[in-house]
Amino acid sequence: MNLEIVLWIILESFELQVTLPRPNLTEERLRKAEKRMKRERILQMLQIIWMHIDCRYHHCTEATSEALRLIWCSVPDAYISFKEINRVFRGIFRAEELRNIYGFYAKAVGEFSESVEPRSLQHLCRSIIRSTLRENKVWIPEGLRQTCLPKAIESFLNLEKVFITSNEFAL
Repeated sequence: MNLEIVLWIILESFELQVTLPRPNLTEERLRKAEKRMKRERILQMLQIIWMHIDCRYHHCTEATSEALRLIWCSVPDAYISFKEINRVFRGIFRAEELRNIYGFYAKAVGEFSESVEPRSLQHLCRSIIRSTLRENKVWIPEGLRQTCLPKAIESFLNLEKVFITSNEFAL
């Protein structure tokens, strides 16, 4: 998605829902951040902020948190760390707002990351399997049911909100 479009969406959210607009959230500021990290990473953070704003002003439902959880269960990217979001958005949001935004994210995904670390091998395998199934036009969850995998693995691949220990994957 184009950075200008994302910026416009964020700014529109603030102007419609917050009495004080964010004059510091500018395209120039985001372009400076792109020198330190990938654009996709910044867009992920903007998505989190937008979901938090939407949730805050439209009385957050479990569905918003679940949508955020499903997004982060679906991608192989490292979890966003508080340091990252603070580095990019310090000066745009107050420290308390950044903590609230990050707390919303961490609660939804079930992970608080001090620093950027690779996702678990188990998670990376899930991402690759889901991607391969999608490329081969095997639709999830119907296609997974046809594989006759153990229920624990099938649930994990279906992104079900069941925390499975590695021992349950023993075949």
